Amino acid sequence: MKPNLKGTLLPLLIMLNVLWANYALAQACTPAITSSGTENLCRQGQATLTASEAASYQWSTGATTRSITVTEGGAYWVKTVTADGCEGTSETVTVAGKPDASIINPIYNFVYCSYSGSSATFRLVVQNASKTKETNQSYRINWGDGSAVETFDSGFETASHTYTAGGSYDLELTVTGQDGCTSTKVEPVFIGSNPGLGISNNGSSTSCAPATFEFKITGVEGNSPYTIYTFQFDDGSAPLVYTHAQLPADRIIRHTFTESSKGKQFGFTLTGIAENPCSSTKATWEGIRISKGPEADARPETAIGCVGVPIKFNDLSKGGYDASSRTVAHTRKWSITPETGWVVHKGSLEDPVPSVKFNEPGVYTVKLVVNPIDPNSTCGGDSVQFDITIIEPARANFKLSGN
Repeated sequence: MKPNLKGTLLPLLIMLNVLWANYALAQACTPAITSSGTENLCRQGQATLTASEAASYQWSTGATTRSITVTEGGAYWVKTVTADGCEGTSETVTVAGKPDASIINPIYNFVYCSYSGSSATFRLVVQNASKTKETNQSYRINWGDGSAVETFDSGFETASHTYTAGGSYDLELTVTGQDGCTSTKVEPVFIGSNPGLGISNNGSSTSCAPATFEFKITGVEGNSPYTIYTFQFDDGSAPLVYTHAQLPADRIIRHTFTESSKGKQFGFTLTGIAENPCSSTKATWEGIRISKGPEADARPETAIGCVGVPIKFNDLSKGGYDASSRTVAHTRKWSITPETGWVVHKGSLEDPVPSVKFNEPGVYTVKLVVNPIDPNSTCGGDSVQFDITIIEPARANFKLSGN
């Protein structure tokens, strides 16, 4: 009996046909990635990767657009879904980045502080911390102190250099990659001690607002160029911040106080802080006593009154502050124009709330002048005025008539 080959081969042929169709379909919807320009970021700084056309995209970066722009080296791929639902994943595309120029100084982190200051010597030991060691071809170190530049091959792991004087140096590392691309990084090296700082004032520290004072910055001549200076007055003004190079050429800080030092037991204080990579130094100048003259303000009990009815005046002035005696007080003097047609009903024209009775109708101008209580004060006074209208009271007038 002959075997039934037709019945045996037919299912096998169908299965092979399905497998081939699936394989062909998978190949047909596998996305391809093309790169515009170069796949090396060294020369252009970025590369654009574009997937073949599909209905949707999912890049390894998380992007969902057809094209992506990359600025860092690495491996990139994309998953796509076509309009008929076919899913595919591209091959990985590697974009070459710049070589990584990184070194570390584990013990001192490039900052050496010594009481010897500018005469200190320091042996700096650096280690290769590049993330692209495997492909780096060579290294070049400029220690920044005028000594000879040193070069190292791909096996570079550690190097040392002795600085013979304190100061600030820019250590420059240049790395060359396998394709000739280079990267450079600068590490600031500081050798020294805490910075110097002093504040002085040659004149009086007492005045009346607005008052401008000058303060001398001292002791900064030997400081590092990396020193940062912050000067803060505690009068609510913004701090002044300088680098060493930005310090005023005459080393003078000028500041105008617009308010009194009321509430400050020892007056205003100037605080200066100098900071460098090693440490910080603080200097202060306190006892800046600022007075301020009174600000006049007054209101009448009413602006329209009747003949013979007393009216009170209210002194609402902000009392001037005397920084020498630390008192808040002022003198006052009321005056009324015209000078006739009225009498003081209660108190006096130097009281805060006098009462005045007007005997004639008309318009009267009331003026208040306030001055510091100390007659020798350098602060000025102030004044304010207002008008009061006085009218005759209504008089009853009628006539009886009848049958």
